[in-house]
Amino acid sequence: MCNQSFHFSKEFIAKLKGRVNAPVPPEYYGNLVLWAYPKLTAGEVLRASYSHVAQVIREAIEKVDDGYFRSFMAFGEQLMGKGGAEIAVTLPEVGGFLNPDIMISSWLSLQFHELDFGGGVPAAFSPGLPVEG
Repeated sequence: MCNQSFHFSKEFIAKLKGRVNAPVPPEYYGNLVLWAYPKLTAGEVLRASYSHVAQVIREAIEKVDDGYFRSFMAFGEQLMGKGGAEIAVTLPEVGGFLNPDIMISSWLSLQFHELDFGGGVPAAFSPGLPVEG
């Protein structure tokens, strides 16, 4: 039986291109992301409609805006200025995982179907690293 009061919190990627006041140039090929954390209890997830859960996720992602980004950067600068640890990329080792439950991200705006390195558009696209799930 599921503990319905358990606080369900899953991170989602909030893409910052176009969300910050110093926008990333369109020719920049890479990601500028921070995590968004929608919060619901397990019971709420089980009882709520899909549209309600999607709305909670959407609202959490919308909170990751220019102000949030600048606050994040200021926090990192404070840590570095006080001899604290540097902000570092934290990724799992190949074959590892951050969370055994689920990992969700959206690549809807990435236009892989338009990539052409001289041999035509791709026939398929898959992750470069093995992932669990």
